[in-house]
Amino acid sequence: MKRLGPYKKLALGTGLTLVLLLIGYRFGGSGISSQMSGGTISVSDAETCLRAGGNIFFNVTLGTETYLQKVGLWEEAKAKEDWAQPFVFNASTHVGTIRDLSLDDNVFVAVEGTRYPAVGRPIASTTHHNTYLIFLPRFDHSGRPMFEQDQGYFEIIIENVDIPAKRIFKFDLPLPTSDGETINMTRLLMLIGTAMAAMLLTCTPCLIGSLTVGSVTMGTSWKSNIESTKQQIRTEMTKRTLYYLTALVACYTAVAIAASTFDVTVEDIRPVEIIGGLLLIIVGLGLLRSWQPIIYLENTVVKLIIRKFPAIGQFTTTETPVPTLTSSSSSAMGASLAMVCSVAGAPTLTTAIIFPVMIYAGLNDIYWSLIILLAYLIVTAVPFLLIATGLGEALLNISLRLRHQLLIANAILLIGLGTMLLVSPEGVANVLSVPARLIVEPMSWLF
Repeated sequence: MKRLGPYKKLALGTGLTLVLLLIGYRFGGSGISSQMSGGTISVSDAETCLRAGGNIFFNVTLGTETYLQKVGLWEEAKAKEDWAQPFVFNASTHVGTIRDLSLDDNVFVAVEGTRYPAVGRPIASTTHHNTYLIFLPRFDHSGRPMFEQDQGYFEIIIENVDIPAKRIFKFDLPLPTSDGETINMTRLLMLIGTAMAAMLLTCTPCLIGSLTVGSVTMGTSWKSNIESTKQQIRTEMTKRTLYYLTALVACYTAVAIAASTFDVTVEDIRPVEIIGGLLLIIVGLGLLRSWQPIIYLENTVVKLIIRKFPAIGQFTTTETPVPTLTSSSSSAMGASLAMVCSVAGAPTLTTAIIFPVMIYAGLNDIYWSLIILLAYLIVTAVPFLLIATGLGEALLNISLRLRHQLLIANAILLIGLGTMLLVSPEGVANVLSVPARLIVEPMSWLF
């Protein structure tokens, strides 16, 4: 089989990324309905939001007892079950922040033309993804139950939150009364596919920035020893990129497990974010050591130290350092950039999206959701493996001077991102969502 050339790898990786986003926007916004009752379980307005040019979209899911028990919210819901029906709202954006977004006085349920206000509270607030527990009144003005009818529908309305100003989520009745149904393999695969599409829709833009930075770093930071053949360089780049992607996937999954199993919040992992920021700065400084101003500064500092402590001179060298990434530094960078996704709230959201669908399918254990999450991360990582190796191979054909300039620019970028992760986590999440916004914005033309 003929090896793919660098430009074909770049084109294929970019194309696959676009395809994944298109699949998410096309199928991740569709509702999930019960096979037995026909009632609706979950609805997203992502496609409607994209068509209207909005930046904040919602996923509204029926709060079943098993799901709320698993996420530790059933006691609160049980206290209100005589008069209220719980729903879980997930809000997502990749422009700015929605950490302080309030839905107070903005949510209603409409039945037969009459609107009733809802009450609720946020249960997870992050930069790009918030989760809310919303209670809708169980009875209408005449005392009739609104969610226990055998036919018809009701609408959940969100008003005055970004564009469009009025969002309507239609739920067909009757709502499922059990937390799991006897589902054949075809139906189960369809549900898993829907959950995957929803994740592609909401979580991939948070990953794109981190994966892009990693791809550029892998492509620019390799040894240019004259003894190294191009094949050796390609092998080393692929190895380092796999270390990077493995660390990113592992760290992302670990945060998702902590958030869903141990009730860990974004604020709780702040110390890990600080470590991640320091690691990015260290990696960036290591790559920057081949830049002439840094070489001059380093030599000056070393000379001053040797004057004071002459014995240290035997451990110094006059050779210009050759910047490169080892397997350890590649892994450290992957884990650090995964923390940017945590700042944005993506790992927390993944289980909020997958878990209700898996519980509906009768797969109540959390590990089923984590298996789907892991599959999603691996699928998402494949295009960026192609992009990283393709970029690195393409740079083999340009001048050493230009290659070095790209390396220095990338080192400065890593230092800047590390510094922002230390002082302004929300800022770095917004910066790394720029590549996704550049892709997502033109997608509105396709809908």
